[in-house]
Amino acid sequence: MDKKIGFIGAGNMASTIINGLVNSFENIKDKIYVADITEEKVENLCSEHNINPCKGNVELVKRCDIIFLAIKPNVYQTVLKEIKSHINNRKLIISMMAGVTIGDIALHFKQPTKIIRIMPNVGVTVNE
Repeated sequence: MDKKIGFIGAGNMASTIINGLVNSFENIKDKIYVADITEEKVENLCSEHNINPCKGNVELVKRCDIIFLAIKPNVYQTVLKEIKSHINNRKLIISMMAGVTIGDIALHFKQPTKIIRIMPNVGVTVNE
């Protein structure tokens, strides 16, 4: 895989998906990036999986082709305002937020943007 994958948010769901990626694909660790408002979460996740930290969401978006929004729905508007000028039609946004539609996310971008919404469940923890 040549694409770089970024996770905005370093909580349980991001950690679970990262774990699945690392266990399923060889040589992917150097292509995974993570950013979170809590530096300790980023440090712990990067240390656990030997992946790359980013100092902020904008840095992550600039580096990555695929961006997972692994954040709480109550902060998504703030995050999207921060990153929107760095999103282009070559980036893919994957949202894991409950209650936030693709349309809600698309409203923040002037140009057409590739957006996928997923709803991971407990099966993710066992790579199902």
